Amino acid sequence: MEQEVKESLIRKVHIVVGELANKDYLKANTNKQGRLYKKHVPYSLSQETEQAKEILDLLYKNEVTKEDEERIKGYLLLNNMYKITGQYDKK
Repeated sequence: MEQEVKESLIRKVHIVVGELANKDYLKANTNKQGRLYKKHVPYSLSQETEQAKEILDLLYKNEVTKEDEERIKGYLLLNNMYKITGQYDKK
C-alpha cells in the first residue's frame, strides 16, 4: 500500500472513529430532553467503534498484508454505504 494512500485512509478512519466515539458519549451523557447531564457519566465504546479502532490498528502496522488490505477496503466500502443511507444519523 502506498504511503500517501495509507495516510489518507488513516485520516478518514480517524474521522469515523471520532464521530462514532462522540455518538457513544452523547448517547450515555444525554437525558431524554436532549440536554447533557451536569456530571460526566462513564460510557463504553460500541461494537461499531471498536471495529473502526481495529481497522485503524491495521492501518498503523508497518506491513499491511493482502488480507488486512481486503478487510480495510471492505470496512470503508460498508462505512461509505452507511453514510450515504444516513445510518449514522439515526439514534
